Amino acid sequence: MTYNVFRYITILSLLIVFTTFIYDYTLPSEYYDCLRILVTTVSVYSCYRTVQLKEKESWIWTFGVIALLFNPILKVHLQTIIWKSIDLITAIIYIISIKYFKNKVL
Repeated sequence: MTYNVFRYITILSLLIVFTTFIYDYTLPSEYYDCLRILVTTVSVYSCYRTVQLKEKESWIWTFGVIALLFNPILKVHLQTIIWKSIDLITAIIYIISIKYFKNKVL
C-alpha cells in the first residue's frame, strides 16, 4: 500500500515537471534533485520487487534503465526537451505498472 503511494507521488512529480514545458516556467534545481532521488529510489525498489515476484524480465530492465537515467550520483545531462519527454514516458510507464501489478503484492 505504501509503495503505491510512492508510485503515485512519483507520477505526480514527473507530470509537474512536464507541465513546466507546456506553460514555459522553471522549477528550482532542488526540485529536480529531489525528483532524481525519488524516481531512482522507487525504480530500484520496483526492480527489486519485480525480481522477487519473478515477473517478466522486461519490467526489471525498464525499472533498471529508469533508475540509471535518474540517478542523482552520476547525472545524465540531456537537452531539456529530451528530459521532458523522458519525464512523461516515465510517468506513463509507472501508470502502466500500477495497472499491471494491480493484483500482485508489490
